[in-house]
Amino acid sequence: VRDNYDPQVLVGYDKIVEDLKSETPSGRLAILSGPPGTGKTFVVRALMKEAPTVTFVMVPPHMVSSLADPEILPSLTSLREDIAGPILFVLEDGDSCLVARNKDNMPSIQAILNLGDGILGSVLDIRILATTNADKLDLDPAIMRPGRLSAEVRVGPIGTDHADRLLTKLVGKDSKAEWETKPTLAEVYLKARELGWKPTGKKKKVPQLVAVSG
Repeated sequence: VRDNYDPQVLVGYDKIVEDLKSETPSGRLAILSGPPGTGKTFVVRALMKEAPTVTFVMVPPHMVSSLADPEILPSLTSLREDIAGPILFVLEDGDSCLVARNKDNMPSIQAILNLGDGILGSVLDIRILATTNADKLDLDPAIMRPGRLSAEVRVGPIGTDHADRLLTKLVGKDSKAEWETKPTLAEVYLKARELGWKPTGKKKKVPQLVAVSG
């Protein structure tokens, strides 16, 4: 729901969608950052709807460093033979593969760089979306290089006026809450439930989704 997010989030989101749909993206890596409850997961879900030709591959943090291993290549090649669109690796809690390189995260960073704009990533049309809950990351300079980064989107709490507008829209009548600080999207929806709002269940088409395990 676009009304749930601030304008700068929507600009970044639209840039990611544009690059996902492009055969010649301005960057193959996108980053979603922000505290828990701000709606990052819903942004990922929206991308699945906006880019139906993309195959989403969910990657747990401990598997990131293995993505560029020779053992993974046959699986990626087989997957590429079965699909037509890009392959998007979704790295949840991807802090370790984004921060400045050290001896602990060097393999993860190298895997991201190789897949982000290396030969393997280009041939197999691999894209990467990393999410993080960190307030601020000391991003590795190589991650930020033009041509590699599509967009860095900060999804934060929303203003109280914005929150009240969303609350009114959800509840169906003029509604306000006593927000002590800028609320997260999760807090707005919780307040709406308390005021009687109920989500409507809709049957949704399941996107092309793959999980990496190991």
